[in-house]
Amino acid sequence: MRYRILGVTQVEDDRGAQITVGGPRVRALLTALAQRPEHTTTPDTLINEVWADDPPQDAPAALQALVGRLRRAIGKDTVTSEAGGYRLRATKDDVDLFVFERLVGQGKAALDQGDATTAADRLREALALWHGPALADLPDRTAATRPEALRLEATRARVDADLRLGRASDVVPELKELTSAHPYDEALHVLLIRALRDAGRGADALAAYEGVRRGLMDGLGADPGRELRALHAELLDPQRNPQPEQGQWHGQEYGQGQEYGQGNGKGKAARPEDTARPQARAGGAAPAGSVESGDLFRAPRNGNIRPRLNAFVGREPELGAIRSDVQRARLVTLTGPGGSGKTRLAEEAAAGLPQAWLVELAPLDRPEAVPGAVVSALGLRETVLITNEMAVPQDDPVALLVEYCAQRSQLLIFDNCEHVIGAAAELAETLLTHCPGLTILATSREPLGVPGELVRPVEPLPPDPARRLFMERASAVRPDADVAFHDSAAVDEICRRLDGLPLAIELAAARLRLLTPRQIADRLDDRFRLLTSGSRTVLPRQQTLRAVVDWSWDLLDERERTVLCEASVFAGGWDLAAAEAVCTGPAADLVGALVDKSLIVATPYDGDGDGDGDGEGGGYGDGDGYVDGVRLGGMRYRMLETIHEYATERAAEVPELRASAERRHRAWVRSLVEEAEPLLRSAEQLPWIRRLETELDNIRAALFRAVVAGDEEEGGALVLAMGWFWWLRNFRREGTEWTDLVLRLGAMLDATGPGAPPAPGGPPAVGLGTGAAVGSRSGTSMGSRTSASMGTRTGTTMGARKDTGAGPGEPGEGALSVGSRPVSGDALLAELDAVDPVAAFLDAPERDAHPLRGVRMRMRLFHLFMKMDVGSLDGRVDGPMREYIQRVRAVFEKGGPDAARMPGLIWPMASYFLGGADDLRPVMDAAVANCRAYGGEWEIGVTLMFRTHMVVDAPGGMDGVDDDLAELRVLSRRVGDRWMRAQVCSAAGEAAMARSLFDEAKGEYEEALRLAFEVGAYAETPFLMARLGEIAHRAGERSRALAALDEASAAAERYGVTDSRAFVRLLRAQIALDDGEVASARELCEQAREDGFQGTPPPQFVAALNWVDALVTTAESGPERGLRKLFDALRDAVDMRCADVVKAGFLDVGAGLLAELGDHPHAIRLLAAGARWRGGHPRPPRERVHAERTEAAALAALGPVRYESERAKGSDFATDDALRDLAEALNEHPIAD
Repeated sequence: MRYRILGVTQVEDDRGAQITVGGPRVRALLTALAQRPEHTTTPDTLINEVWADDPPQDAPAALQALVGRLRRAIGKDTVTSEAGGYRLRATKDDVDLFVFERLVGQGKAALDQGDATTAADRLREALALWHGPALADLPDRTAATRPEALRLEATRARVDADLRLGRASDVVPELKELTSAHPYDEALHVLLIRALRDAGRGADALAAYEGVRRGLMDGLGADPGRELRALHAELLDPQRNPQPEQGQWHGQEYGQGQEYGQGNGKGKAARPEDTARPQARAGGAAPAGSVESGDLFRAPRNGNIRPRLNAFVGREPELGAIRSDVQRARLVTLTGPGGSGKTRLAEEAAAGLPQAWLVELAPLDRPEAVPGAVVSALGLRETVLITNEMAVPQDDPVALLVEYCAQRSQLLIFDNCEHVIGAAAELAETLLTHCPGLTILATSREPLGVPGELVRPVEPLPPDPARRLFMERASAVRPDADVAFHDSAAVDEICRRLDGLPLAIELAAARLRLLTPRQIADRLDDRFRLLTSGSRTVLPRQQTLRAVVDWSWDLLDERERTVLCEASVFAGGWDLAAAEAVCTGPAADLVGALVDKSLIVATPYDGDGDGDGDGEGGGYGDGDGYVDGVRLGGMRYRMLETIHEYATERAAEVPELRASAERRHRAWVRSLVEEAEPLLRSAEQLPWIRRLETELDNIRAALFRAVVAGDEEEGGALVLAMGWFWWLRNFRREGTEWTDLVLRLGAMLDATGPGAPPAPGGPPAVGLGTGAAVGSRSGTSMGSRTSASMGTRTGTTMGARKDTGAGPGEPGEGALSVGSRPVSGDALLAELDAVDPVAAFLDAPERDAHPLRGVRMRMRLFHLFMKMDVGSLDGRVDGPMREYIQRVRAVFEKGGPDAARMPGLIWPMASYFLGGADDLRPVMDAAVANCRAYGGEWEIGVTLMFRTHMVVDAPGGMDGVDDDLAELRVLSRRVGDRWMRAQVCSAAGEAAMARSLFDEAKGEYEEALRLAFEVGAYAETPFLMARLGEIAHRAGERSRALAALDEASAAAERYGVTDSRAFVRLLRAQIALDDGEVASARELCEQAREDGFQGTPPPQFVAALNWVDALVTTAESGPERGLRKLFDALRDAVDMRCADVVKAGFLDVGAGLLAELGDHPHAIRLLAAGARWRGGHPRPPRERVHAERTEAAALAALGPVRYESERAKGSDFATDDALRDLAEALNEHPIAD
């Protein structure tokens, strides 16, 4: 067999025929195994690669099941069980990835040997193996990085070979696309310029060089590299081919007296002409005391930048940008938090320059010492002592520096300015004013504030360089680090949770003498005690992580410290309005000061993010933008996780401050979500959806703190305000968990009573991270479909796992008391886990006078609604649960205002839990009437929409559907809610499908899909895509149908919509059956059954599944067995009160099977009954063809008279008559032994 993993995973047999592998998970498993041919892969590795960060509850069992499915697809002996794991029986020659690598190696070797023809052939052959993104079925893209990089390298080499073969004109279009896709890949730009030159397009080649030069400068602040510059020189002078000299700063060597243009007095300080240079003076004579005279100063010429003992990792773009900065501005300040690598970056940027001087300010304890430190760094004290002349007073270091620096072009690095910021700024301004050839590069945790200063923030390391730094430092601690510490997931977690701060990463790597990467990652909750093993040769404040942050804390005034502590209650970031609501004092000014001091990160935010808002971004100032009156743009703030943890610990030292900040935070969140709640269902919904997504972590924090504080009223208010958002944006499992938690809290409070009051002073005893325990009951974390859940780290400022100073079991202010016993957050979650809110309600339901009875009943109904969607009520609708649902429904079915707003208006849905077999039309009519009396237009529209769906899916025809749809179209456009408009289109599509109006249905589904995407109701999209695939299949467009189903399947996987995945598989089973692939149809049918019954499948799906099952059985075992399954399926459809058109489809199939058995009387009777049950609407085209064939055979066999007689009998059949007639036919056609 051949395995193709350079794209969506495919398998080919020895003849080249493709073998169907299965779904995405099976393909992911095969991809993981194919990466290691002839090697055993452990189950843990396979689980990590197949499911990434979202493994199932029983992952080993799920893996075993996947292996079984893979074996069934490609052969039992192909995947073998070995000691310690599984192995794919294949060689590297069987896997396209390794064939690709071999061919690339051959092609590059041929190119190195000058054989361009062979090189081009081999490399083309290698690149032709690709059919999509590498390892496309793996959820984690990390493993694809290497093959993708090799693909680009192979493309470069192949183009190089083509150029050598004289094919310049042929490769120019391709190179233009490649350079557009990789704007900073200088090697590709070199190839493009070469190709243009060789094609005789010299002017275009020069233009291409200018384009890449501008792109590098604008994007990275860097100049073109050596090869590009050399090629440019060749273009200007074909006879010239110079090599750039060493030791230059972007082509201008310091100490050579280079010329600069005059500044314009605006913005950054421009370089004036260096009039101090001897050659610039009139007469050309060097002045006395100049460096050329050698009379006064005899300082070293080569600077004092010392070589470092370890490697510099990453920061290549920053290095280029800084070197460009110092050409454009005379004062450049690198700002960033402690440990971000400012000093090392400045030294590396100046490395190799002959006149670069490092001035270490960190050891100074008074501002007055700054000028003297510069004098010492330049070596001027010693040289003045041995000279015979004094150009300036010896006791005036500033004058001494001015006299010396005025005559030179050089770079001074003022390192660690923050604690002497005023003195450093004053000296910098003085020197820059009087010394035209001087440049100063400063490092500080805040800007110097000098006119013309260019501030360049030093950001944390990105993931890849951070990982490289950790492993480089690890190899110094343990030479066998690459082998001993292969836990890349733990290394990534360490780097992420340490915010990519180089010093913190180096301190963590130093711990590898004692701990593994996983042990270090697991201990980062206590990072300040863990990371204490810094170098003995650095300053004490750089030897531990706590000392680094202490240094910044000590430089704050009392008001700044207070705001930093108060801001630590935020999770995931905040904006200026939130800061003003939660923090005391002039929040804008104080937050701005903390931004300047690199303790808070500020970035612009446009509110256009998609998905779960991670809260990263922010800044200060009042440039907030608004959309429809909703604050979206402007600035957002966040803290690095290390700073957040430190601020949280400091806040714990002042419990009253922390507790009051948390209360204000909860009040701000509640105000936000209650304001948003009605607008989520209006034309203004899009900006409000984005607003809530941005603040999701803050909302989760407020919910959790409300529970820990025992504040059921506030928790309930937050749940009800967030309910529709959770439903709409597919946070349904998370919403279910939060609602469950608050209901459990209420039951506990009822059982224990108010108990002792909370202890005054002191925050809740547990931090946000313990929220992971909330989701553990169902085996999933809260918000498992989101990018940030309470128990996980996603780079947001969720904070430490204990975000207060109280230890386990130490309740703080606001912690719940159970009886007379105070309980911490950890213990509270454990005790809530033991509470059964259903049993508590049945044992002691609230009296009408209970102040929270209405809130609780609305939460219970919403909880049931959500549980129905996530499937967690499956099998629990008997006994106490049935009584519970009946009691909850009874509260709302009486009508009134609560039953005419969300979630009360969905009370008819509770009937599905109770069997759903009763006629729901009167129930829905009552719900609609109640909303007309007490609700608004949105509420009326939703109940009408529910009624339309119910009527389409129920027996008795579609009376009133068209009237409801007409009213719904008007209401939905007037309300403006895109979700409602999408639902109206979907309902109209269902009605059109029932009437076999497939073109009309297609238009409705397409519009519904567009609106669903627009509003972000992604959970609705897989079903709509699947319907479009079904319509394409009915139209005979097989390829378009399969493409639509592929898209629907991917969306169902992406958004976790199991019922839509089941529907897709059912449709695939029908297509496979039509193609004669019976075994595949059976497998798909069983997969659909497995997926569908994970939740609460609707009757229509169950009926369709049974219908396909009967058809597959017929293909497998003949019409007699198929007919029996069809009879059972029809009887079940009748019991489930399925629509008449559904039951008519069963009769049509039964008629066809009976005709195949030669039983034409029964066949024509069933066919006639099916035609009447369709209510005058035509059969779908495919079914019509089969029906006409059955009719023709019956007419020929029975003759016109009997044919019409049997047809007339069938036309009068009621449901029981049809079942009885079909049962009679079964008796006449027994299954042969």
